[in-house]
Amino acid sequence: MGRFFLFLWAILSGLMAFEFYRLHKNPQHSFLFYLQSRHLLKSTFEIGPENHALVLVTGYGGLGLMILTNLYIFRKRIHALTKLGFLKNWLDFHIFCGMMGPTLILFHCDFKVHGLVAISFWSMVVSVSSGIIGRYFYIQISKLRGDFVREAEAFNVKIKAYITKVKAEISDTDLVRYRTQALVFAGADAVPSNPLSALVFSMITDVKMAVRPVPAPPPLGEVGQYLFKGYALNMRKANTVDSFNRLMGYWHTFHMPFAIFMYIAAVLHVAAEFWLGNATF
Repeated sequence: MGRFFLFLWAILSGLMAFEFYRLHKNPQHSFLFYLQSRHLLKSTFEIGPENHALVLVTGYGGLGLMILTNLYIFRKRIHALTKLGFLKNWLDFHIFCGMMGPTLILFHCDFKVHGLVAISFWSMVVSVSSGIIGRYFYIQISKLRGDFVREAEAFNVKIKAYITKVKAEISDTDLVRYRTQALVFAGADAVPSNPLSALVFSMITDVKMAVRPVPAPPPLGEVGQYLFKGYALNMRKANTVDSFNRLMGYWHTFHMPFAIFMYIAAVLHVAAEFWLGNATF
């Protein structure tokens, strides 16, 4: 998930959590009470977590965001929309809506998940969780094997160019040695053939590369570490692309039923609330 959307989700969730805490513990210190005191809300508006309008806004907002997740599917499958923005950004928006929707639903039911809401909510949780994993798969197969190899070679050219630029005294033998060490560090030299093993292996090496620098000639500094990391990472992706393509197929089989079941349960819940007269402002 993109950093912007992750930051936005964290900020909005934190603000809502603070507001609901105030509504439970001390409504006079809540943002809604502040708006009411400035005559921006009607004096008849009940300040509290069980306010009917507030419950409906969070409920409809959560459902609306879950519906918006389908924009990514339309963007991916409808040819006329293929030039509308980058698919990666649409995927990030898809995941943001998938995370923000359940968050609003939690506040909608005041963290008391039961009945049809529980069925829909836990279907959302499973669907969103698998969606985050699916994004990891997408990153691993965002290019063809040959494209990853060409990207790795481009990093190799950049490494040689940077060595020339900084006038570092690095022999061809040392360059090959450091390049091999980077491949071993990234796990590009021993990728398991089993798809699940390849997934675990890739995730472990990604964590390792996130906390430890990739081996690179000391004269090249952090730039060298970045370039060797790019080279090794692309070579690993080239070696795991077949495994992740198979995993993506399994993932679709698992992900889609929960998403469909989530919408069915949500529609039944809303229909029942309309029947009971509780779904209108």
